[in-house]
Amino acid sequence: MGASPHHPRLQDRALEYFRIEKGEFEPTLLLSLYLLLVMATIVCLKAVSDSVFLSTFDATRLPFVDLPVTVLVGIVVSLYLRLSNRLGLPSTIKLTQAFVALNLFVFWLLLRFQLPATPALIYIWVGVFAVLLPSQVWSLSGLAFDTRQAKRLFSLIGSGGILGAALGGNVAGFIGPLWGTDSVLIVTTGFVIACGAIVSRLTGLSKPTAAPSTASGAGKASIMDSVRLVSGNRYLLLITLAIFFSTIPST
Repeated sequence: MGASPHHPRLQDRALEYFRIEKGEFEPTLLLSLYLLLVMATIVCLKAVSDSVFLSTFDATRLPFVDLPVTVLVGIVVSLYLRLSNRLGLPSTIKLTQAFVALNLFVFWLLLRFQLPATPALIYIWVGVFAVLLPSQVWSLSGLAFDTRQAKRLFSLIGSGGILGAALGGNVAGFIGPLWGTDSVLIVTTGFVIACGAIVSRLTGLSKPTAAPSTASGAGKASIMDSVRLVSGNRYLLLITLAIFFSTIPST
C-alpha cells in the first residue's frame, strides 16, 4: 500500500521541518558536506602545524611567523580574485584544491626528510589557506542559492562546519599518536580530494554553473582599492579594528 497523503514519509517531514524546498536538497547536502570536510581539513592542519612548529621552535617565535601570514593572506587573496575573474569561480576552486592537495603531499615528504625549515613553512602555509578554503564554500553557496534561499539554508549549511571541526579534532587526535603527525597530512589530502569531487558535482547542477556577474567589476579590485574602501568607511574600519585587536589575545 502506498503512503497516505496525511502521513508523509519521514524524508518529506524532515525537508518540511528544515524548510528545504524542491530542488534544494542536493545542493544543501553537498554544501554542508563540503563545509564539513573543509573545517575538518583546517582543524587537522592546525593541529599538525602547531605541533611541528612548537616541537622545533620556542613559542616566542610565533609572532615572527604570524606576521608573514598576515602579509601573504592579502597577496594570495588578491591573486585568487584575479584568477577567479579570469577562469570563473568553480574552475578557480578546483584549481586551488588541486594545488592544496599537491602541497600537502609535498609537506608530507618534507616532514619525512625532517628538513629544518619545514615546520615554519607549514605553519605559514596553513595560516594562509585556513582563511581561503572556508571562503570558497560560501562563495559557491552564493552561486547555488539566491538571497531568499540563503536566509533559510545557510544556517543549515553552517552546521556542517561545526560537525567538521569536531571530526577534524578527533581525526587528528586519533591518527597523530597512532601513525605519526605527518600521517595526518595524508588523511587531509583525502578530505581535499573529496571536496574537489563535491565541487564537480555542484557545478554540474543548474545554478552553480552560472558565472559570476562582472558588470559591477567584482573581483577586479586591487589590495589598495580594498584599503581605500575600508579606510573611507567608518563601519568597515571599526570591523577591521575589532578583528585586529581580537587577534592579539587569541594569538
